[in-house]
Amino acid sequence: MIAADKELLRATLKSCGAAAVGFAPADCEPEEYSNLRKQWIDSGYNAGMDYMARNEELRQDPRMLLEGTKTIISLAFPYRLQERPAEVDSGIASYALLYDYHDRIRSRIRQAGIERWLGEEHIDWRICVDSAPMAERYRAREAGIGYIGRNGMLIVPEAGSEVFLAEIITTTEIEPDTPASGDCGNCGACLKACPAGALHPDGTIDCNRCISYLTIEHRGPWVNDVHKSVMQSAEGIKSIYGCDRCVAACPHNRLNATEIFTDEPIHPGVASLTREKIREISEPEFNKLMKGSAMKRAKLQGLLRNIDASDK
Repeated sequence: MIAADKELLRATLKSCGAAAVGFAPADCEPEEYSNLRKQWIDSGYNAGMDYMARNEELRQDPRMLLEGTKTIISLAFPYRLQERPAEVDSGIASYALLYDYHDRIRSRIRQAGIERWLGEEHIDWRICVDSAPMAERYRAREAGIGYIGRNGMLIVPEAGSEVFLAEIITTTEIEPDTPASGDCGNCGACLKACPAGALHPDGTIDCNRCISYLTIEHRGPWVNDVHKSVMQSAEGIKSIYGCDRCVAACPHNRLNATEIFTDEPIHPGVASLTREKIREISEPEFNKLMKGSAMKRAKLQGLLRNIDASDK
C-alpha cells in the first residue's frame, strides 16, 4: 500500500469515530511480553477468568487468526462523556452508560467503506473487538497509538485512557508506524485511587481485588474472603457495575483529553436503572430493558448479587 493510501485509510477510520489509528506488522509477540502474561496468570491475578490462560499461541501470533495476515491496524474509540446524567447511579461505570461497544464499533468500521483498500471482510481482513485472543495494549503500543499506564490501561496522548480498543487484522501489507515510547509518569494517582489495592506499581492488576472484575466478570456468589472484603467495603457497596476510580483519578484524562468526547448516545434503559428497579424487575423485563447494553453481561442475578452487598 502506498503512503497516500495509508493516510487516506487512517483518515477514513478516524472519520468513523476513532480517536487514534495506527499500523503495525503482524509479528509474533516477543517472548518477554508473553512471559509477563504467564507470570500474571501463575500468580492467580486473572482470578476466575480462566480464558486468559487459553489460546496462548493465538495471543502470541495473530497471523494464526487469519491466513496471510501481514498487518494489524489498532484503533482507539473514545467513550468519555461530555456530561454524565445527574440522575444516573454513580455505581455504574461511565462506559456502561453507552450502547454495547462491541457491536457499535464493528458497525462503524464496516460502514467506513475500507474494502477499497483492504478487500473483502473475513477473507482479506477481520475486525477484533474483544472477540479474539489478542494482546490489545501491546499491539496498540506497537502501532504507535499509545503507551501502557500504571493502571494497566492504554493511554492515548490525544484521548487519555477512556477508550475502547479494536483491531483490524489484514492480509494487506501496510508500512508500519513508529511504536509508542514513554510512560505515564510517576504520580501514582491511579494506585492511590484504587480502593482495594488491585493495582500494582508495575502496571499489573490483581483481579481478585478489582471491583470491575468482581461486579462484571465474576460468576456466582463471592466465596473468597478477599472478594467479600472488597465488595463489602465502603467503596464496594457503592458499585453496581464496573468501576471508574483509577480512570477518574488519572491526570491524562483531565489534561490531554479535554476536547475528545464520544458522540455515542446514552442507553436509556441503563440511565433509568436504579437499585430499587434491579430488586423489583423480572428477568424478561430486565432483558428487554437492557437490549443493546453491555450490562447484560453481568445478567440480572449478577446485579442483584452486587447490590446485595450493600444490604449486609
